[in-house]
Amino acid sequence: MEERNDSGMGSASAMAGSAVTGNRRYAAALRQLAATRPMFHTNMLIVTHKTNIADAFGKTWADIKESESLLFKPESFDTTRTPVLRVEAREWTALAQSRQASR
Repeated sequence: MEERNDSGMGSASAMAGSAVTGNRRYAAALRQLAATRPMFHTNMLIVTHKTNIADAFGKTWADIKESESLLFKPESFDTTRTPVLRVEAREWTALAQSRQASR
């Protein structure tokens, strides 16, 4: 499993950068990761913070809740990298159960 992080090896100060250029750099990196197509038969999980989501995808997504997930479908023609689905933490259990029931 490949691991990537934007936290400077756990250092909160490494993420701070300058208020403007640091945020822009992290937003661009997050958009690029969201646009990256995972290897065949795999998924990619990116864990980040609410402020990074708002910087990368716009203020529309700034109301994301604790443990809520944004799902993306990376497409080469979608230059905005807009999330296609929001899933709250409690919904994952129901999704997993419905998947098992369909087997």
